[in-house]
Amino acid sequence: MKQIFFVIFITICNVVFASYPLVNNYYRSAYKAGTQNWDIVQDGNNTMYFANNNGLLSFDGVRWSNRVIDAKSNLRSLHYASDGRMYVSTFNDFGYFQFHTTSASYHSISDQLNIAKKESNALYNIIEGDQKMYFWSGKSIFEYDSIKLDKSTFFTDIDAAAFVNHAFIVAA
Repeated sequence: MKQIFFVIFITICNVVFASYPLVNNYYRSAYKAGTQNWDIVQDGNNTMYFANNNGLLSFDGVRWSNRVIDAKSNLRSLHYASDGRMYVSTFNDFGYFQFHTTSASYHSISDQLNIAKKESNALYNIIEGDQKMYFWSGKSIFEYDSIKLDKSTFFTDIDAAAFVNHAFIVAA
């Protein structure tokens, strides 16, 4: 009896999983953007976003779209924040996408606040805090509160950073 139940169970599992694959592979020819993705986030509507070598790549389950900042934008990190913005960092810029009903517009924080491009390269992590966003690079943290930007520089590389109990903690 146990053997018959086991065979039926395996057969049902095979039918179910054959109909609904656990993983879908998408090739560059499907999403028509760069070959490398650096970061992935999901918004409140279950749209997936990818920090792609050619821009902000998104997939809603049916359609792919790509939002390019400029011809040289190589997105490295993403953070979908509680304010509905998608904060992004590129190799020489950081800012956010503001989503509208049918489109999105990019706003550069580094350009807006006159941050030299060489100061903002290699920002690989974005952390959300209380009313602030933190952009973390090798030896620097940029703290942004929608009005001003503060920069803290350390003598050694930052090993870890997190926002815990209303405090931004850095281990260097």
